[in-house]
Amino acid sequence: MQKKGGGGARGGDASVRNGDLGSIDAKDDVAVSTACPQLNYYVVETTADAQKAVDYLRTKGVGVATFLILEKQRHLASEMAVAFKADGMRLFDLIAVSEEKYRVAFYYALRNTLVADSLDMASKLAYADRSRPQRVVTVKGELIEASGTMSGGGAKPMEGRMRLGAGGGKAANRAASSADAPEVTKEQLVQMEKLIKDKEPDKSLARRRSAWRSCPSAPYPSCRCPLSLARAWWRSSRSAYLLLLFFLLKK
Repeated sequence: MQKKGGGGARGGDASVRNGDLGSIDAKDDVAVSTACPQLNYYVVETTADAQKAVDYLRTKGVGVATFLILEKQRHLASEMAVAFKADGMRLFDLIAVSEEKYRVAFYYALRNTLVADSLDMASKLAYADRSRPQRVVTVKGELIEASGTMSGGGAKPMEGRMRLGAGGGKAANRAASSADAPEVTKEQLVQMEKLIKDKEPDKSLARRRSAWRSCPSAPYPSCRCPLSLARAWWRSSRSAYLLLLFFLLKK
């Protein structure tokens, strides 16, 4: 957004969207876009810069914008520096900022909002401490507020409010730990498949045992023996009874 004079987030002639001052891993795009509408705020250094930007918008008649003034967020620096000790992963810790001075803008917007992989996990994190509920968002865009409300659903989740990248902080550590995981060799895969096959039951043997138990001529091992076939024909065929009746009447 161009404006007359002043000191914006990049030099002295522009104020920049908060979401363009950092990046996050694509996996967390929906989560941060849902939980942080402040990504569409424009960041400026001072109150005077914000006033000049507002005057510019009014003069040009080009719409309305909200400006995040960095000098008004200095009180959050000490709070931001305190180590987060609760369970779960904060969205704030997954953001890589373009410059360190803009980190406070993301803390202003997100504070201690947690991110979870599922709604069940989000519920557990949100109410782990009933006296102090947490704000939690899932990677699919369901949001649990600390006040107790929950939002979600819709055909398409919110996304694209922030630049995508490798992420930062704990996100980088999470990616590194995945990269360090040992690879399974082809020989190990063959051995595992053989072990699984050895533990699988012999289905052909099970079928033979089932046939033997159902055979009317047991304990003979084959259910195709003549005696079993004769008994089966005798029990199921009406012609046998008619034939017997014929011979009795003939005598």
